[in-house]
Amino acid sequence: MGVLSPLTQWSAVIIAGIVATGTMLEMLPIAAVRLGAALALFVQIILELRKGNSWFLTSPLFLLGAISIVFYSLILGIFDIDYKLLPFHLVEGFYGSDAERTIVVFGLWCTAFHSFISVYTSPSSEKGLSRVNRADKHVYLFALIAVTVSLVNVANYVSQQSGGPNFGAIRSISPPVLAFCLVFLVYQAAGALGKNKLLIVAVIVLVIAGQVFIQEAKKPAFMIFAGLLYWLRLNKASIRAILGAGLVSIVIFVSLVQIAQIMRMPKSSALGNKAYTPAVMFGKVLSGKLVLRQTATKYCFQKVLEKHREQPFTATNQFFWLKGLVPRVLWPEKPNLSLGAEYSRDYCGSKVKNAHSASITLLGQPVIHGGLIGLLLHGGILLGCLGGLMWIGRNPYSISAMTVVALLPWLIDFDQDFALYVANAVKFFLIMSPLVFLAVSLGQRPQPT
Repeated sequence: MGVLSPLTQWSAVIIAGIVATGTMLEMLPIAAVRLGAALALFVQIILELRKGNSWFLTSPLFLLGAISIVFYSLILGIFDIDYKLLPFHLVEGFYGSDAERTIVVFGLWCTAFHSFISVYTSPSSEKGLSRVNRADKHVYLFALIAVTVSLVNVANYVSQQSGGPNFGAIRSISPPVLAFCLVFLVYQAAGALGKNKLLIVAVIVLVIAGQVFIQEAKKPAFMIFAGLLYWLRLNKASIRAILGAGLVSIVIFVSLVQIAQIMRMPKSSALGNKAYTPAVMFGKVLSGKLVLRQTATKYCFQKVLEKHREQPFTATNQFFWLKGLVPRVLWPEKPNLSLGAEYSRDYCGSKVKNAHSASITLLGQPVIHGGLIGLLLHGGILLGCLGGLMWIGRNPYSISAMTVVALLPWLIDFDQDFALYVANAVKFFLIMSPLVFLAVSLGQRPQPT
């Protein structure tokens, strides 16, 4: 494979920097911006594969940047559907909307910062770090926890639907518990015997089915995505294996989207709409999730930029996200952090009093509270925190890496509010903590890497 030259090592950073600069100054048409952003992602992936280090697979920094670029720019450019009855087409042009260019620049900074850390963290720095021991008893214990929590969650949902007693905390606590259990089982599966591998697969299928049954779609999809990426990194997968896993992920994602639509809105699904054939409705549902939703979100973020980009920066307004860290038990009157209905009315043009929940992306709240300076400040904080998580997860065989992977379903969700993003990351880490300590107590001992 050879040793990469210094210039080659920095090629992803250089490409990201050039494209980001050209994007901010509007020197590049949006088509060139999309191509350049895709090239930066591709080059970073190739560099890590050549070094034998697939760090990008579980890096929250790289994945968040890739998701923002792919789902809010590349896919929308490829499937450029004109919604004539909606105002979305008004924000686009030869250089793209301010919203899309801001999102792409954020994704490029994530990519560049990830690349910077990966260059300065050599494989030798991982030596001496501990591995988690693999044992049958570990598989059985975490499989039991996962199945029990999943069944309790489903039973609570059934009770709620039938008008019986139910506890909202169960539905809130279950996902992070299940996420850590599944990630731990994926790690165990990499060294397990055949019978235990079958047990682990069965548990994972049962847990995901339970999440879909209670009408969750995004969470189980992200759990599968995180677990698959972790499996690929543990097995040092080749580019061919990664591409194959990508195809499998697409099939699973499309299936979950269609199943969730059938369960939530059967009359607007591939099996319940009499006005269109199942094939046509299949395409409409998929287009709605991949194109229409992201287009609407980009439009709402565009309105945020138009209204608040010149807003004066006030230091005291930059702590808006701290309230998300205070537990509701200690603050019963804590305001709801889910502001999607307000955004729908204020930035998305909805005239309905009880508007459908909308998103202004992870970048929206910093702009609202501090203009472009607020965006730079909180974007920098986010890059620093995710870079730190990336670094502590550098050894894929460690408990710290498992914890970071288990948090990925929430760390890579670009569709969240900034305050809710911070609150979920901290809250779910605290919920996982007992399982983390349990995993450590089961026998984490230093072993050569």
